[in-house]
Amino acid sequence: MKPVLSALALVVLFASCQKDLSSKQDAAAASTVSSDVLLPLPFHSVSFTTDYPANSAQLFTFTKTLYPDTRVSRLIMTSRRNINSPYFEPQGAFNYDYQFVYSTNKATITRRYKTSDEPDFSQPYSQPFKYECILNNDGYCTEIRRIGTPASDYPVRIGLTYSGKRLTQIWVPFVDDQDEYTTSMGHWDVAYDANGNVTAITPQGDVYPQSSVYYTYNLNKKGNYCYMPTQYLFSQWFSLLEVMQWIPMEVNERKSVSLKVNFVDWSAGTDHAVNRTILQGQSYYNHKYDANGNLISYTYGDNVAQKITWK
Repeated sequence: MKPVLSALALVVLFASCQKDLSSKQDAAAASTVSSDVLLPLPFHSVSFTTDYPANSAQLFTFTKTLYPDTRVSRLIMTSRRNINSPYFEPQGAFNYDYQFVYSTNKATITRRYKTSDEPDFSQPYSQPFKYECILNNDGYCTEIRRIGTPASDYPVRIGLTYSGKRLTQIWVPFVDDQDEYTTSMGHWDVAYDANGNVTAITPQGDVYPQSSVYYTYNLNKKGNYCYMPTQYLFSQWFSLLEVMQWIPMEVNERKSVSLKVNFVDWSAGTDHAVNRTILQGQSYYNHKYDANGNLISYTYGDNVAQKITWK
């Protein structure tokens, strides 16, 4: 059996001082953007498209439908489900339909999904599943858990720990059977540079596969950033948090990302197991910004343009 790429996740204590996240569908909300720290800033990404050919093995896209007060009501997201390596299962892609309802320090998520090895996703969505995302007083997610799952059945899907406004640890206590290709359990530590950019996310202890990701930055450039999420390493839940900007974002312009995966290859049988390492990396360049400093496009590694729309 070929190995399957890892998921990440974690749990955290959230602030006792809670803020109301409930949706305000009135005329005032429709004309103003709330200053509440737990609501999106006036400028946040609402869509992401790519010039990749229509091939589900390469696609990453998302579009957001907003409530009048600019919080996200619905998210349609497509992302490939595995890294590009002959040692892992075929690429293919996930298509997710997320819908959000807000309350105090919480977003209730209804999620449907489907998979495909083709770009048209012609099959129907799965039945809906409900989850809750707990948000701390800075608006960052501390855990996502399956609603209706008893504690004895490990409802938490991903957990995150913070020090101030920095993400310090990610852990996955249980593999979600509705989130294929995310079979690692354990925790990963997050390292930063002096400017507040994540430089490394590395596994700690008994994690399999041993998957690490590393970033470099152009420290001379600052802006509002939205990059194609690192869904080839983390669980699809972590990709959701990146897209929703429910985790701290980088401060400086990203230059490169690289991935290292150590695993045991059992494809030749249990008597012929081989330790293998996969190294992959891509560079980011040709960054373009609007007048507000929002990144609106960049080129990813193999000369394919990525485009971001902001609200």
